[in-house]
Amino acid sequence: MPKTACVTMVRNEIDILPAFLQHVHALFDHVVLMDHGSVDGSKEIMALAVLERKNWRLWHVKESGYYQEAFCGFAMRWLFQHTDAEVVMFLDADEFVSVHSRTLFDAICLASWEQAFIASFPWNSCLPLRPGAAIYHGCEHWRKKGAASGSKIAVPRTVYDKHPNLRPGLGNHAALLGEKAMPAQVVGKLWHFPLRSVEQFKRKIVLGSLAVAMRGEDLSGSRHHWLEACRNLAHDGLDEMDMLGMAASYSERDAAHYRLTYNDLTEAGYSKTALQVANKELNVRFDAPVLDPWEAMAAALIDFHQPNGRLLAPRDVRVSLTDNNLQVVSHG
Repeated sequence: MPKTACVTMVRNEIDILPAFLQHVHALFDHVVLMDHGSVDGSKEIMALAVLERKNWRLWHVKESGYYQEAFCGFAMRWLFQHTDAEVVMFLDADEFVSVHSRTLFDAICLASWEQAFIASFPWNSCLPLRPGAAIYHGCEHWRKKGAASGSKIAVPRTVYDKHPNLRPGLGNHAALLGEKAMPAQVVGKLWHFPLRSVEQFKRKIVLGSLAVAMRGEDLSGSRHHWLEACRNLAHDGLDEMDMLGMAASYSERDAAHYRLTYNDLTEAGYSKTALQVANKELNVRFDAPVLDPWEAMAAALIDFHQPNGRLLAPRDVRVSLTDNNLQVVSHG
């Protein structure tokens, strides 16, 4: 079977991170974790996990701006050049591959590798049954059947060797050659938990908007829903109904305008179910501190500087890795 690798960027995901680490431990041979300035204990729990796994690595992102494509693309190339990984998958810490065993996942990756196609894993957003509670293997949540609203990709070495200039696009939803998305084949599904409490929702909107603004990108573009949510937060505040509405329509253009109550979910096609994914015990224990939102915002701002002006072309960003620290070094 081909060796598999997972690449993920993490910022303040302590409520879901232990389950995610157990999940990738069960499925992947190599794991690259990139911490993006976490202040909630996520960095410490990842450091503990890496100590126990020979082929896991923890890198620290030294940029406040949103450069997910550049850093994930760098990690993919690094894995293909320095390890025996044959398939590299991109996941966020709030996403779980919908497989119950490593055997099934290996079969999917083998097909992608042997037949040389990019694998696509569409995701369905899941809503918390108890906002603010940790997400874990077996926990109950709300899930809707039907069409997926987003996706993540896995790239086999057999495709990368033919197209070494390919790069992950925004959100790791597609592999790009130039500005054109490469063909991908749907092979599975992800369960996605983007919003899990009102406080996490507010923090994600503010920090995400700051990170995009620091890159010099107009928020009215690809991150329009963050701008709208920021406006709502600034003028009227955000509550649980806003959180549920945004989570249920996460990738839709008008996501920030939806409001749902728990009573609406059944009528909208949601039902209660338990999270059942590949899960292998990983000895990670950590008591999460209470996260100060001002500390989180300060951490996002403290390293912000523009020595060469704004980086307006993320595809041209060049990244360097020194002593497990990642940073942008230039742009074309």
